[in-house]
Formats: sequence, C-alpha cells, structure tokens
Amino acid sequence: TEAALSKAAGLHYNAENYSKSLVYFERFAKISTSANNTLNARTGIMRCQFKLNNFQACADMASQILSSEKVSDIQKRETNYKLAVSLYNLGNKDKAFPILKQLSGDTNSGEGAEAKFLVADILFEKQKLKESENEIMDFIDKNSPHQFWLAKSFILLSDIYLKNGDEFQAKHTLKSIEENYPDPNDGILETTRRKLQVIEAGEAAQTKNQSK
Repeated sequence: TEAALSKAAGLHYNAENYSKSLVYFERFAKISTSANNTLNARTGIMRCQFKLNNFQACADMASQILSSEKVSDIQKRETNYKLAVSLYNLGNKDKAFPILKQLSGDTNSGEGAEAKFLVADILFEKQKLKESENEIMDFIDKNSPHQFWLAKSFILLSDIYLKNGDEFQAKHTLKSIEENYPDPNDGILETTRRKLQVIEAGEAAQTKNQSK
C-alpha cells in the first residue's frame, strides 16, 4: 500500500495535479511504517503545498522535516528554501532573512539566485539602501547564470537610485535591461518599460514646468 500511494502521489505530482498528489502524499504519511518513507511523504506534502501557494502549511511541514533525523544536505537545502520563501510570502521576512542569507551564498543554483534577490529586497524595504545595493553588486559580480533574478535585482537597483534622487542612473539601468534582456514573456521587460514610462513622464512634466 505504501509503495502504491507513493507511486500514485509521484505520478500526479509529475503531471502537475498537485491537489490530487497532496491527497496521496498525506495518506502515504499516515500509514508509513519507516522513517525514510515518512520523510519522503512529508517532503511530497511540502512540495505540493508550495506549488499550491499554501505557504503556512508548507512552512509547517518544512519545520517538521528539518527536525527529522537523517535529512540529507540536498534535502535540507530544498526544505530551507521552501521554508524561507514561504515565510517571505507570509510577511514574516525577519524570520526568512537569515535563512535566505545563508542560501544566497550559492547564486549558481536557482534557489540561491532567488534568495540573493530576496535578501536585497528585504533590505530595501527596511530602507537599508546601501546594504541592499551592496548585495546587488555582489550578485552581479558572481556571474550567476540565472538571468531572471539578476534582472529583478537590476530593477531593484533602479528603485534604489530613484530613492537616492539619481534619476539618470535609474533610467540608464532600466534602459540596459530593456536593450539586453532576452526573454520577452516572463514579465521583466513589461515591468522595466512601465518603470521607464513613469520616469519619462516625470521628466516631461519637469520640462514643461521649466518652459513656463
């Protein structure tokens, strides 16, 4: 029965039927007779809850997994990532921050690249603009292959420049994204152009006032 439930849960998960997969993983967890199967079932539950944006349930399960014995380093990394992102989305950013900071050391991984951006974003929200800028510059220096999170960080950098009253640098940064970012469909260029329009509208208004 355990093997059948595990197989059914996995098949539904791979087919992106996360709600159905969750049902099977929860049944699997209830009847599991070994620590290894329990850990696998809980990991499946956590992954489903994360995919379903059930962040509180995901964080609760992640905490259970991290308190388990014999959790591998790879499992710990995935679990800490899902815990941190869940806490971030729940608004508990102070608790998420140290976990994200730890994960952000490796920006070659997708999780680490996202964590690096989120660290800078949290610092920006706390008005720690210089610290946020330093995180972004460090991210740029690391040559991460994850262009989406790098672009998000450049957009955040433009917001820092605007906060500091440097519209020229903000506009230049956004223009650079607009001219070089390769994917037209993931929302980066849309956000970039919207922010550029706001800056350019402000410039036009300023020019009009000066000409009066």
